[in-house]
Amino acid sequence: MKFGSRWLILFTIIGFSLIFLVEEVTKGIIFMKIMNSYGEEIVLKSYKVRNSTINIGIIIVIGDTKNQNQYRTARSTVECYSKMYKYNLYIIDMSILTNIGIKCQQKDIFFRRHCFVVEKLKEIKDEWLLFLDADIGVMNPNHLIEEYIPRDDKQIIFYRRIFNHEVMAGSYLFKNSGYSRKFLSFWANYEFQLPNSFHGTDNGALHMVLLKFDALSQNRNTSQIEKCQRLWEKSIDYNTLSIFEVCVQELFLKQPLKQITILPKGRTAWSRDGWLSNSKWSSKDFMFHGWQERRRDIYIHGRWHNPLTVDEIDKEKCDSPVQAVQNWRYKDSFMLEDHDIDTMLLDKINSIQRDYSDIKSENEL
Repeated sequence: MKFGSRWLILFTIIGFSLIFLVEEVTKGIIFMKIMNSYGEEIVLKSYKVRNSTINIGIIIVIGDTKNQNQYRTARSTVECYSKMYKYNLYIIDMSILTNIGIKCQQKDIFFRRHCFVVEKLKEIKDEWLLFLDADIGVMNPNHLIEEYIPRDDKQIIFYRRIFNHEVMAGSYLFKNSGYSRKFLSFWANYEFQLPNSFHGTDNGALHMVLLKFDALSQNRNTSQIEKCQRLWEKSIDYNTLSIFEVCVQELFLKQPLKQITILPKGRTAWSRDGWLSNSKWSSKDFMFHGWQERRRDIYIHGRWHNPLTVDEIDKEKCDSPVQAVQNWRYKDSFMLEDHDIDTMLLDKINSIQRDYSDIKSENEL
């Protein structure tokens, strides 16, 4: 073989290798195949028996029907779960409810959705309701919403996200009461009080809303609230927004909210971000947040892989719990023991707690 031919072959091999490397780095095709690989399919055989006399509903608010394919996996699991356990499911489409739209003048869809919930509650009779982001799906139907209803006089339940300092705005459990409706209205209308900063829309606002709404029913140190407000007004990115969130969280610790509970980090709530465990789960898990098709099997932050062997659930089976539970057909490689997931999440919780302590110390909160 001539010298030039050998170099041509070598450069060809290098060229194809570089193309493969670029493809793998940007798309991770082989990596995604490995992540989704499994040995056998595991089908659930057990389910919960719902004996509760409490009427419970599930609410999902959507902006329009055009992008709903983005949430097809999440939506199909919630629809089946609600039928399976006879929870009322309310899909509120803001694009077609023009009679409500006239009353809800918020421009930001994230604030506007809470206004729509308040207006829709006028015709909903359920005692308790679970609000869900459209990208939250039921990972494990062997949990009931009743497990999370408080036994004290708390009216609204939020939870802390694991990977940052936020109180989660995309899902909350609330009693269908005058208190809850007033709170949601207060939150929805806070769009008109946002600072000219990196405010974090309804999620950032939620922290100040919790403080100020609670201050209406009990005495709070206004100077401390004002300090947090100034930090919010100065936020320019997620890092500086976190300082504001830590400031507010510190006030919650010093003086708990009167009729609202904020669950701690971990698997204390009904939902968590599934990508934190690479979509792996165990029996303590209930719902996963972040099931957007545009993030599925893609090399980006918040990517997820489907732990189920099917993309959409067979709706014909959902009316009967015995049949419905068989819709959850899992890849065995995604199923772990409780202690394995707890260990995985605890590492992340400890890491963010160290960051919390640093922020608190550096800003004298």
